[in-house]
Amino acid sequence: MLTKTARKMDQKECTRILRAKRSQLLSRMNGQPIVLPRPDYVADNDDQATLMHDEFVSLEVRRIDYNQFKQVEDALTRLDSGNYGLCLGCGSRIAPKRLVALPWAEHCTACEEELSQSSLESPARAA
Repeated sequence: MLTKTARKMDQKECTRILRAKRSQLLSRMNGQPIVLPRPDYVADNDDQATLMHDEFVSLEVRRIDYNQFKQVEDALTRLDSGNYGLCLGCGSRIAPKRLVALPWAEHCTACEEELSQSSLESPARAA
């Protein structure tokens, strides 16, 4: 794949990596059934707790996959428009090492840290 992590990826390589990730996420989302209890099933309290937990986990995994899919789609759009690699927060260039590690990165490290800190201080805003 990449021989030097600090090397800036070209547009073709970024597109290839992002499309592969998009394909992987679509395949995983299409292959994951959402675990929901049957409407006619009456469970005791212990079974109900297990069913609710399984449903929560299933929906949470689907949410995480969808959010990452959306980030990949947005990165492909930025590639097409010529804005790929620019931080959505401050407009500066995202470090090439960060883009190699996370090709769908939307923010530079400083802005990402600020966003993470904000969401820790105020979890209601992160939702």
